[in-house]
Amino acid sequence: MTQTHALFLEWFAICEATKAERYSLENGNAGSQPYTPAPLQADCHEIHETAAILLATLGQPIFEPLTGALVRAGGKAKTPELFYCKGPEANGVGEYTSEGFVVHKGSTARIGIVASIKETSQERFRQQLVTEGVLALDGDHYVFTRDYLFSSPSMAAIAVLGRSTNGWIEWKTDQGQTLDGAKRQSVTVAG
Repeated sequence: MTQTHALFLEWFAICEATKAERYSLENGNAGSQPYTPAPLQADCHEIHETAAILLATLGQPIFEPLTGALVRAGGKAKTPELFYCKGPEANGVGEYTSEGFVVHKGSTARIGIVASIKETSQERFRQQLVTEGVLALDGDHYVFTRDYLFSSPSMAAIAVLGRSTNGWIEWKTDQGQTLDGAKRQSVTVAG
């Protein structure tokens, strides 16, 4: 490998990680695209693809977006199944993935919380989202500044509604079917 390989790989990795929006980058060097002949670029793309696969296999899918407008299934493109969580000053939109539940950028969340979660881990969790900039104040509600992956649908619903709740019941399709009915009950019936 040459210095050109290293500089191109740094620049390309920063671009791909920024595009994926999975993590916030703390690299002080934004990188710039160096002049790289086509054969070296091909080498770098192959190296990057191998590294991305290895990282994802090790549980760190740095370069993979949390969600996409299109999902490939059997070679055909389709839109993802969206779920909605609504409440006072809250309107969450998200999707269930193999990694958890992703609330989409632009969703709104209630500012206030109910008394039963004051001084609990749920309140601290919501405050951490504000501190990290995932939730930003926007008038009388919070807004999600980026797509955010939650470990469970319930944690996503707590962040949106500001109260303890069962996300499997709160998240619903636009026809009103619960996430539980769409994802868990359909598996039970089919099995």
